Amino acid sequence: MTFYRAHIDESYNDDVFVLSCAMTEAADWFYLTYRWERCIEQWNKRLAKEGRPIIERYWAADCSNRYGAFRGWSPQEQKEFTSDLLKSLRGYELDTKAFGIDLKQFRKIFPVEASKRNYLQLVYGMMTKSLLYTLADEDCPKFAAVGGSISFIHDRLPYRGVVAEAFKQVMGDPGFEHRECFTNDGLNGVGRVHPAANCGPASLRKLQGRASTVATTEATAQDFTIAD
Repeated sequence: MTFYRAHIDESYNDDVFVLSCAMTEAADWFYLTYRWERCIEQWNKRLAKEGRPIIERYWAADCSNRYGAFRGWSPQEQKEFTSDLLKSLRGYELDTKAFGIDLKQFRKIFPVEASKRNYLQLVYGMMTKSLLYTLADEDCPKFAAVGGSISFIHDRLPYRGVVAEAFKQVMGDPGFEHRECFTNDGLNGVGRVHPAANCGPASLRKLQGRASTVATTEATAQDFTIAD
């Protein structure tokens, strides 16, 4: 039996919401995470030596905008750091998928209470279900041949309950044919750092400006770059 880990990550602004997924074999995630953490540890040694704040938790949005742990970084440092992170991904295959929604159009079609939290909860739930159905259609049939299963992992706390409920509803759908392909033990988070943290922001940049209400994309390693 082969086990896969599907780490999901979101990114959004006032116009676009993206839910993305990076998936590979669990054994590869172990080595990817190790190399990713080693890269950050090396940079933290450099930062500590210079008397600067270290990177406690990597968020691509913070790095891209140079705030949080990256406040005061030069654009050149930012690009060098990102290049080093990308090198840690070399040699491994990441299956990536992303769904994007035009939030302005979404609010016109699905009017909800004005609170941002209210409509983001609805978006999280809908996008989680779309991602699960897509994984089931595109990946589960080929995994069935090798007895594979997918651990569905969400690392962000604010809407974890919404994601868990969406997962439960999909697994309970009588028409859902691949529930045996998924496990829900991965809804507990994955720790301090992981390579999927770049997936959401990379997909957001790729989908920004699309005219359709809902769009999909495949994010590649080349898309995991820091915007100038």
